[in-house]
Amino acid sequence: MHFEYKNILSLPVSVLLFHGGKQSGDKVFVTNGLEENFENAQKTCKEAGGVLATPRSAAENSATQEILHTKGESAKAFLGISDLQVEGIFRYLSGEKIIFTNWNLGEPNNSKDNEDCVEIQDNGKWNDIPCSLLRLVICEFQ
Repeated sequence: MHFEYKNILSLPVSVLLFHGGKQSGDKVFVTNGLEENFENAQKTCKEAGGVLATPRSAAENSATQEILHTKGESAKAFLGISDLQVEGIFRYLSGEKIIFTNWNLGEPNNSKDNEDCVEIQDNGKWNDIPCSLLRLVICEFQ
């Protein structure tokens, strides 16, 4: 039996989309439906072969937001962005400076000097929050 590599590689994307994933360009965003703290959310995505959702455009932000809408009005999820390395300088988990933002008005504000992680809210806006909070896990796959 002969298989084309193209067909084999497209299978996981089809499966992810079938299970409620959203596609934006060459990325697919998927949730496992669980809430975890930032560190565990990162591990969950890495173990699955992806990374925490990291919108780099309005379209990718919208795809992530659409997944939140399937989980109820007040759903929030971690993004793969933090200022854990240098306070006040938000970066992707890869270490690069962020190239797209969608902050809520007045954010990021580092309330109580304890907000180093970033959540996306059901309106698509971002807020800096403590990394210890539990948020929906949304992973991206490329």
